[in-house]
Amino acid sequence: MAVGRRFSRVLQLQTSLNHLCQTSRGVVSSAGITTQMLDDWQAIDRVTITKQIEFAIGRQHLATDLKRITICE
Repeated sequence: MAVGRRFSRVLQLQTSLNHLCQTSRGVVSSAGITTQMLDDWQAIDRVTITKQIEFAIGRQHLATDLKRITICE
């Protein structure tokens, strides 16, 4: 019985992944949508968000780590 449940779960996950891939393909293949996503990403105020996170969790110099990770040039 456990094999049947496990198979069902794996099939469910694969189906979800397939739907995600099909949807992503449509978005990524559209130059207009991709350009808008890039513009939106670049418009994010990462400095303010980072300062708020640093304040909330008490970790200094988080900005340097996040800047290194999120550079989009």
